[in-house]
Amino acid sequence: MIADGHAGDRAQGDHEHDRRGEGEHDQSASRDAFDLLDRIVAARLRRRLTTVIDSTGLDRPSRDRWRAMASAAAVPCVAVVLDTPAPLCRRRNAVRDRPVPARVLAQQVAEFAALRPGLDDEGFDEVIVAEPVRVVAPSVAAAARAAPTVSEAASEAGGPVAPGLRG
Repeated sequence: MIADGHAGDRAQGDHEHDRRGEGEHDQSASRDAFDLLDRIVAARLRRRLTTVIDSTGLDRPSRDRWRAMASAAAVPCVAVVLDTPAPLCRRRNAVRDRPVPARVLAQQVAEFAALRPGLDDEGFDEVIVAEPVRVVAPSVAAAARAAPTVSEAASEAGGPVAPGLRG
């Protein structure tokens, strides 16, 4: 939840299950795993390092604690919301190596639906709702990167760049 998204900056509860239990799906290690997660987050924030907490974030006490930790370190706390439709969650879950039990997924979907309307008012510095990403063929991406920007094209033509256009 505390983010600006650099590789290696992510603290993930499932990985702490792996370190503290019999693997990342060992729910008996949850308390130890999340205690360790909080210690890792606190240590990173004391050093003012970008920190991403990769969690469903469904429980209010955890969100409150993470916001307080960010505030104590005088760093912004941003919630990134992945508002994935329930049918898509179920389809993706069905093809996982270790699917989440249907009743657990249904509970998570219901909890998210209940908390989402109030998330903007919880005190995050920003709440970002992730947008769908369209993947294009590598050749299209390469052509877009190779094309001159608006400001490059205007500069080559000797004219000004229109306000609001990508420069």
